Amino acid sequence: MSWIKKWAINCSLVFFGIFVACCVAEVALRILNIGSSKEEPPQYYFQKTDYGYDITPDFTPHPMLIDGCYKCNVWSNEIGCFDYSIKHFQGNKNTILLLGDSFTWGYTDFNDKWGTLIEKLCSFPVLKCGVAAYGPKQQYIKGRKVLNKFKADIDALIIGYYVGNDLEDDYLYPHRTVCKGYLVGKVRLVDIQSGKKKVFSEQEIKEKVNVYEKFGTVLPFNPSPFDKMKAFLKHNLVLYRILVPRIKEILMKLGLYNLFCNVGAINQRKIQEDVVEFYDYTWIKEAWKEHFNNLLAFKDFCREKNRKLVFIIIPTKVQVYPELLKCGNYYDRERIDLSRPNRILSQFFQKNNIIYFDLLPLFRFYARKIDSCFLDREKDLYWKYDGHWNVRGNHLAGLLVSKYLLKHNIITVPDKQEKIAKIDKQLMEEFGKLPPENLL
Repeated sequence: MSWIKKWAINCSLVFFGIFVACCVAEVALRILNIGSSKEEPPQYYFQKTDYGYDITPDFTPHPMLIDGCYKCNVWSNEIGCFDYSIKHFQGNKNTILLLGDSFTWGYTDFNDKWGTLIEKLCSFPVLKCGVAAYGPKQQYIKGRKVLNKFKADIDALIIGYYVGNDLEDDYLYPHRTVCKGYLVGKVRLVDIQSGKKKVFSEQEIKEKVNVYEKFGTVLPFNPSPFDKMKAFLKHNLVLYRILVPRIKEILMKLGLYNLFCNVGAINQRKIQEDVVEFYDYTWIKEAWKEHFNNLLAFKDFCREKNRKLVFIIIPTKVQVYPELLKCGNYYDRERIDLSRPNRILSQFFQKNNIIYFDLLPLFRFYARKIDSCFLDREKDLYWKYDGHWNVRGNHLAGLLVSKYLLKHNIITVPDKQEKIAKIDKQLMEEFGKLPPENLL
């Protein structure tokens, strides 16, 4: 029995050593303030009975963590937009109103947002009023309310249309609400084949928020004890938040990721959420019809007020990097058509004489070939884990959209050619090549 005792002692020493090393690492990470910031701050949104929720006006700057590593501050101005004070726009004869969802709202430092870059590159004021998880129906209502409060002249509306969920957001409208200062799901798509929805009761929403407050992260309804344990570790240990994504990468490379997901050791994390626009089920075809009415509302409004209207079609991560399609746990993979929504939107915009700029071909033109299920935050255009544009992606969008607006006289500036030359120079410096003119 001596060898068993010796083996037990050695194992205990090993585990004790690992425990001490983890404690030292945890203390060091906290002292260095690495990985300690949380995501969107509570109270950033407030409930609106007529369109679900909105950004709290005059929200003071608060740190936010993106993709587990990138820190930036978020805030809001007097009219609930993540932007400068409205005093910044006073005295301008013309202004662009930029609407959209989280891609337009941010997920990068304010100075690197594509809307901020348009303003700088074109020397033309851009009031940036995107709101996370908004679909076009909410964007339209938000835009009308902003225009009622904002007294400067609006020359044009630019809508950042995200292919990944704008149709679904309208289908589930209003799919989110605010409870105790937290933005939480209210309606969820539970069957992508039939379009079946689930509407959560107020009690279910409160219970989910209670769990969030206790564990610091969003959990599924009726979470298992294992779910709660992982959430507790994620909420309280910096080391856990840093190590787990790296471990998932290793498992993915070893081909063991799905195995660990199946036994519940890690949550099934899709590289890209299922996008309903990629499918052709009957309910989706019907959803497009109602969705088009919401898009036409912008056209009618702009025609009535004699304003220009431009839709910027924003592609998903998997559209730009189709190699990622093999990494996700997609439903009915054989029916997926990554280009379907862009074709549908292009036909609709052309039929209704609406100006649009599809970024998908250009983002594919600038995207590098990848051989991994995880992108590089510095070299690629989207965050490594998060589905939004990173700093580089925002820069590319800002440069391309600015050139498009100038080239097609959407905005009028006295030194148009000089600004286009400056944009081309920056494209060469940051991305090494100019875009094909036929794509602009």
